[in-house]
Amino acid sequence: MVETDASARILLREAELFQRNRINPLELAKVLAIKARRMKTSEDKWEIVELHEKCDALKDCVLADRIVNNWDEWIADADPSNPYDYWGM
Repeated sequence: MVETDASARILLREAELFQRNRINPLELAKVLAIKARRMKTSEDKWEIVELHEKCDALKDCVLADRIVNNWDEWIADADPSNPYDYWGM
């Protein structure tokens, strides 16, 4: 578990760059979704939506559908009793 947002931001940025360099849309979407949840940001929302629409594996993914269709809930503050709940991701 990464304790601080600053540490998480660095690690997520490294993971994002790694997936972009590998041209891996499925894993890039996952990293961007985790970043959005952890950082409570919508900066990558439209890229996630686009990846969801274009990547067959994401089109068929129940969790990807849930995230895209419940975006505000996805980036909202997590339940204080379980702040690391990523909907089973």
